[in-house]
Amino acid sequence: MNIPLIIQHPKEYNHALKEVDATACAVCQTVKQVVGVLKYVIKGKL
Repeated sequence: MNIPLIIQHPKEYNHALKEVDATACAVCQTVKQVVGVLKYVIKGKL
């Protein structure tokens, strides 16, 4: 599909979603992590 993905799910789903996670640009467990990834992508700062 060539669509950049940021995936968020709890740790207990890691194994079940391993194929989905493999296609993602980032995999997060919390909303705070997603926000951090988006800030990095938009502003280029950690």
